[in-house]
Amino acid sequence: MSNMILNDSMKVKDNVNFGPPIGNPKSGIYAKTQVIGGYDFKVNHRDGISSLGEVVFSGSNMIPIGGTQRCFESLWGATGALQVPTLYDVSGGTIGLPNKTILDYEQESENVRYYIPAKNGDVNYAYIPYVPGDFVCLFGVGLTGSATNVLTKPDVNYLENSVQASMALESGREMTGVLLPFKYNGRQLSDSDAIKYFGKTGAWTPATTDPIGYYLKRFERDPEIKHFWKASSDDTEATNPVSQNEYYPRTNTTNSSTIESYVEMVLRVTTKDVKEWFEATDNIDATRINTIALYSGRYNSVMSDYENVRLFSKLTFNVVSLSENKDFVIIYRIFAS
Repeated sequence: MSNMILNDSMKVKDNVNFGPPIGNPKSGIYAKTQVIGGYDFKVNHRDGISSLGEVVFSGSNMIPIGGTQRCFESLWGATGALQVPTLYDVSGGTIGLPNKTILDYEQESENVRYYIPAKNGDVNYAYIPYVPGDFVCLFGVGLTGSATNVLTKPDVNYLENSVQASMALESGREMTGVLLPFKYNGRQLSDSDAIKYFGKTGAWTPATTDPIGYYLKRFERDPEIKHFWKASSDDTEATNPVSQNEYYPRTNTTNSSTIESYVEMVLRVTTKDVKEWFEATDNIDATRINTIALYSGRYNSVMSDYENVRLFSKLTFNVVSLSENKDFVIIYRIFAS
């Protein structure tokens, strides 16, 4: 009997065809990614296209090995070969909530099993890799490298697992980073801020005097999945949405164009974000970032924070000095085709 090996792919390259390449685009799980940062966010209500009035940078992120494993685990229900550290691990237990295992959730009566075919007497269930509600839903910002030069743009390595990670460069030097808190004070958050800022370094009480850092922030709006007809293979600004009738039930019309699909997230760094940390370190005039990272995690409603927070993707760019009078907005797209 002959054996046959089938090799399939999920466009396993960040094949970017817009703007200058940022980071190392040789690894990833999607066809391409697009991250645009700048000011004056707006949406064309006719076709739903998001854009910025002033673009500061445009580049491609890296979905490192942990993010790639996460995608495979979610699609196939398999457990990956690597133990991906959480932000709680990386920070030495100072940011966010302690980790939980699937068995921990099972003891809390969460639905963590699904049925599988089995012979009589065999175990007829398997454990899911992630409990419901564990999604890519947060972002963080930071500084990678010295960040003293506006052209500082270190590459992201496929093996990275955090913004803070120390990576060895070919030159023999170490490249380190710091995750910046969006808020850093001893005050209680307002009700509107309490549903936006997470990754806390402590719980606020009336007796709180030392600053509490909030290192994670929710997206500005829920992620949106979009499908557009491309006028040509070179069309990088497709704006004609695929309608339901063009998909199912199919109409008699035909369209020879290709389709571009992506999930879009909008991230907002307000004029007040990050600044408290720079002020506390006597560096308020140099409020700046050059790193953005997406994180997956699960909200714990009892503790009002996220647990099992893990790095999903990371992007470095030329240092951006944050404006005193305008919010900095990032349009973050991950393409499938």
